[in-house]
Amino acid sequence: MKISVILTSYNRPNLVHQALRSVAQQTYGNYELVVMDESNLFDIHEAVKEFSFPKLSVRHSDIGAADRVGANRLSLNINAALGWISGDLVCYLADDDYFFSDWFENAAQFFLENPEALQGFGSLIYSQSLHMDYSQT
Repeated sequence: MKISVILTSYNRPNLVHQALRSVAQQTYGNYELVVMDESNLFDIHEAVKEFSFPKLSVRHSDIGAADRVGANRLSLNINAALGWISGDLVCYLADDDYFFSDWFENAAQFFLENPEALQGFGSLIYSQSLHMDYSQT
């Protein structure tokens, strides 16, 4: 079971680095990562360079300010990324969140054991700290 991860980022290099690390440290390796980058202050390609992902796609968001009026920019970016994913499961990660290291493994196991399930929810950590302790994940 392949998991597609959509990560949205907007001008927060320190936080997106933590989010990327949490994806790279997954115990389950059958996943792809699509980063929807709205940044104009830093190069997201530099942030992803230090990690190794099975499949990575970095897309610059073409959602303009006029498109965002009355809409949620995160939702617009997630919807735009759906055309670039190929997984059996889809999950979303904001640049200020991170996953526990067994999150993908648990998600895949849940859906394999519950094939009738259409969606699931799991825990993730909202981070405002610049120095997360990943020994706990």
